[in-house]
Amino acid sequence: MAADNRSRRLAVLIDADNTSSKIADGLFEYVARLGEASVRRIYGDFSSSRTKGWADTLTRHAIVPHQQFAYSPGKNFTDIALVIDAMDLLWSGRLRRILPCCL
Repeated sequence: MAADNRSRRLAVLIDADNTSSKIADGLFEYVARLGEASVRRIYGDFSSSRTKGWADTLTRHAIVPHQQFAYSPGKNFTDIALVIDAMDLLWSGRLRRILPCCL
């Protein structure tokens, strides 16, 4: 990683309800080329069988899980929590900008 990239502090916020754990290795390799992932969070209902694949990946990539129970079917609790945290990080000044990424 180039010296100028180390100063770029990045946040990686993952929606586990809509993303497979199989993308994690490639995602963090890509992020490392851009800068340092100083914030690593994942949001989802980890009591669901859909998110079980993330268990080993969380430790390997030092991702902090944020449990979002699906109290009401069809509601986007995970999406809302992720967006609120993204805006909070941006407002705090810890990060300069948010770069959306879709994989």
